[in-house]
Amino acid sequence: MNKIPILLDCAFGIELNNRGMKTDFPSWTADANITHSDLVQNIHKEYICGGENIITTNTFRTTRWTYKRAVYTDKDSKMGAKRSLYSVL
Repeated sequence: MNKIPILLDCAFGIELNNRGMKTDFPSWTADANITHSDLVQNIHKEYICGGENIITTNTFRTTRWTYKRAVYTDKDSKMGAKRSLYSVL
């Protein structure tokens, strides 16, 4: 039986950095979903065209906790996390 490898995309933050986007702590790549959604989509498309079988969403830091660490208010941190998450879905 021949096994076919399953390919997974690379670290998203590194790819954004390679394309000139800063990914600073604490939000790292979460803000890219809001501010550079076209870039995020293009990276995913390139992964698929390159033969990846699985892509991961760019949601590692799309949490309320992340935005609270960035000194957002409770309300704003919830909205920031929600905007970032829903921008990629």
